[in-house]
Amino acid sequence: MVERQKVPLQVHLVKVVGEIRSSLFEAVNAIGEQDQLTLSFAEILAWEIDFYQDVREGDRFKVVVEKIYKEDQFIQYGTIHAVEYQTGERGLKGFRYKGGYYNEKGISLRKAFLKAPLRFNRISSRFSRARRHPILGGVFPHFGVDYAAPIGTPVWAVADGTVISKGWNRGFGKQVILRHANGYKTYYGHLSRYGTGIRRGKRVQQKEIIGYVGSTGLSTGPHLDYRISKDSRFRNPLKETFPPGYPIGESNKEEFHKRRDEMVTWLTNDIPNQKRLEQITSDALNKD
Repeated sequence: MVERQKVPLQVHLVKVVGEIRSSLFEAVNAIGEQDQLTLSFAEILAWEIDFYQDVREGDRFKVVVEKIYKEDQFIQYGTIHAVEYQTGERGLKGFRYKGGYYNEKGISLRKAFLKAPLRFNRISSRFSRARRHPILGGVFPHFGVDYAAPIGTPVWAVADGTVISKGWNRGFGKQVILRHANGYKTYYGHLSRYGTGIRRGKRVQQKEIIGYVGSTGLSTGPHLDYRISKDSRFRNPLKETFPPGYPIGESNKEEFHKRRDEMVTWLTNDIPNQKRLEQITSDALNKD
């Protein structure tokens, strides 16, 4: 039997710094990094930053991330330890601790509602109480946001909830409606198909797949029509605010503050861009 050789890998901690010119994807690529870093960065801040509306030219971002190499060849990204995003006067930092991400005060970045029902993607139509319908021609209220995406793109539940409707809803085509706590409902239209096991009365969790992007109903092309209401009144999904996440427990605060302070130093100081962390094996990498 031939013994499989364990390949030594090197892990470097890297601070990535960039500035938005046209999009987050373009900005990350412009500094020599890959799309996977963009997706991971955006997912960490998915409860805080709306990367469809809030991104502006001149916004700056920083990421402290592990980069894994084999014989000086980049293999993949590892854990993201800290992130920072600055847009205008608003700044946000996130620090990894025990599998989650927290702000400087130790409040979880994870909230009851996500900002969007799709992983970071291109947006095609924003909330408007009066827009010209692309098919019917007249001016009608549009109480939601259209997310352009390829047919079959998974659609996530933005929050824990219960399916109260699944089926054909005239112009919305195949649609799923969820009921959430505190009087909220969310609506997902023009689906191509439904998620596995989705039925009326089913409990779903945040980020559970409830359907897939399509072009059913009155639709000019593949996209998701996403809407949100509270107490039976439609709200602008891009501007709705939700309660903050949970704080770190008292017993963990001292340890968190120590890690946070170390990462703040990385984010704010002009320290060397790379620092070797450790040498691991390919077997260890595959375990997590």
